[in-house]
Amino acid sequence: MRIEHKSKKRWPLVITIATIVIIICAGIGVYATQKFKPNDTKENTTTSSSTDTNLDPPTNEEIQTGKDIKEQKVNPSTPVQTTESLNITANNTDSNIQVRATIASSIQDGTCTITLTKGSSTVTKPSVGIQPLSGYSTCKGWDIPLSELSSGTWNIEIVAKYQSKVASGKTEVTIP
Repeated sequence: MRIEHKSKKRWPLVITIATIVIIICAGIGVYATQKFKPNDTKENTTTSSSTDTNLDPPTNEEIQTGKDIKEQKVNPSTPVQTTESLNITANNTDSNIQVRATIASSIQDGTCTITLTKGSSTVTKPSVGIQPLSGYSTCKGWDIPLSELSSGTWNIEIVAKYQSKVASGKTEVTIP
């Protein structure tokens, strides 16, 4: 009895495994180069067009502004003027306009001034103090007699000054 040995062809199996290994290595290589490569498609937000950039030498005003900022950083005892908003309410009563103002921060000391204008007419009242409350402050307010104002729409402006800060606001009131 004769036993025939079939020659096993292992080459197709070796080639298939080698091809799979090469494909996996290539995939890993592509992934690694894409992951660690800078993204060239992103928009560069720091680039500006030549129309936005002024390449002229600085003006005297720009130089002075820079010096002022530098002085403020070096010598912080110089007060900084900041602006905050002010909420104004104006209510008509039978004989007065009651004007009140609220400042968003709690202020211990300062003054509020009021100016009413209508066309060329201006009415200014004496300054009042600032009343600190819990979490905010108010101007102590004004009761302006209607007899001092003509009928029509008046513009009201209040300015509150305290320490190195200024808060201001405007509104209108109509006098019948």
